[in-house]
Amino acid sequence: MPDNCYAVVTVDAANIRVQPQAETSIVGIARRDERLPAHRLSNPDAENFTWIRVTLPANNMQGWIREDLAQLAGDCAKLGALSTTVEARVDTAGTESEPEPLVSPPETERQPATTPEVLAGDCRGEVSVTAATVRSGAGLAHSIRGVLSRGNQFVIVSIAPKDDQGFHWFSFEFNGDTGWVREDLVKMTGDCLNLFTHLQPEADETPPPDERPSDGCLALVGLPRVSVRALPTTASARLGMGLKDETYGVKDITAPQTDGFTWVEIDFEGQDGYIRSDLVTLLGDCAAFTNDDRLARPVAGRITQGFRPSNNPSHHGVDFGTGGPQELRIALDATIDRAHFCQNCTGDPPNYFTSDPEQQRRIFSDTNWGFGYGHHIVLSHRLEDIPRSAQAQLRRMGASETDRVFVLYAHLSEMRVSVGEAIILDTIIGKTGNTGFSSAEHLHLETAFGSRWGSATKFHPAILFNIIMA
Repeated sequence: MPDNCYAVVTVDAANIRVQPQAETSIVGIARRDERLPAHRLSNPDAENFTWIRVTLPANNMQGWIREDLAQLAGDCAKLGALSTTVEARVDTAGTESEPEPLVSPPETERQPATTPEVLAGDCRGEVSVTAATVRSGAGLAHSIRGVLSRGNQFVIVSIAPKDDQGFHWFSFEFNGDTGWVREDLVKMTGDCLNLFTHLQPEADETPPPDERPSDGCLALVGLPRVSVRALPTTASARLGMGLKDETYGVKDITAPQTDGFTWVEIDFEGQDGYIRSDLVTLLGDCAAFTNDDRLARPVAGRITQGFRPSNNPSHHGVDFGTGGPQELRIALDATIDRAHFCQNCTGDPPNYFTSDPEQQRRIFSDTNWGFGYGHHIVLSHRLEDIPRSAQAQLRRMGASETDRVFVLYAHLSEMRVSVGEAIILDTIIGKTGNTGFSSAEHLHLETAFGSRWGSATKFHPAILFNIIMA
């Protein structure tokens, strides 16, 4: 093991897994600023992430943490990576240990850039040089915060206008703070290949209408900002940005493109525009575009855990990473079967997460934790009211004509309905959150059929919802 090499956790909670793959089981949870002894690096996985082999001090177990959730610190040369210096610390002997000196590429000092443009969505940077200096602001006049080695990836938060040498600077989360790196030291991936079109002259914006169209197929933006493109590819020009809770009339939905995504064609400021399908939620009658009568996915965001994966067969639902609270609009008339208020979810934090099986069983049987679901809502539908394709499949699975179809929305931050209430299509029932047995902002979606929720038969939500995205 390399001497004095650590992985410092840079997010609130990071999963430590058995193998360097996201679908493997969790051996523990590490919290922000926790220093984990680092042993070695993996090869890039299918999503091009490198993983760090670490030891959890709490239980002395070893596992893997994904590189974007931690930052190497100390003497990590034997790992084949340069380290990022963190703040001075006090060692076990009680003497202060100074940070390792930083080696920065020679650069000419110049003034910091002006106000940056804030971005959002799937935009990443990857270090393309041997060592990239991370600074406290957008320019060489700012102090050095650390160094990233080749291949390190990060989410780009904002881009600063060009400095006096003609360079843009990108900001990102770095050791719990904001770091800046110069554009010529990184390459960009994701939905930012034409990133600099964000920096456009200010123009008058027409506020979105207060009312949503009452019919047709609509695309609802769920993230703070998403790119609207001229063509269904991230390499095309950006026409502008769609903002959270804006809706656009859908004109078509493409087949999967070369980037693996389907794209939604919309009417954007009088011209045709395209938004990636995983960044919006479809509302209304969209069957003509999808050739699918299933209900639209309930929120925008990536699927972070599927239905009964091999490493967690008791997970009878689908998880969507939401990146923050999103409103939940129902896609079908329903009755509220449950609206469970989680008594233990009112504190800070409103959640509890552990890898200990005994503690998990305790939470899953505790009504004060919402049986692990936190604040949660269960909708009840008549079998005859759900899409015909789902009716047929559930009948083949043994559903009777008197059975109800239940939909659970879990880990909510807000509930706006009460038990027994009859609600109609497009009603907002609450907001997604991070309550109960949960380690991050997400929506847990479950579906079942039967006479009552407690004894109902669980089935894959993809039978009822069009949630499988290319």
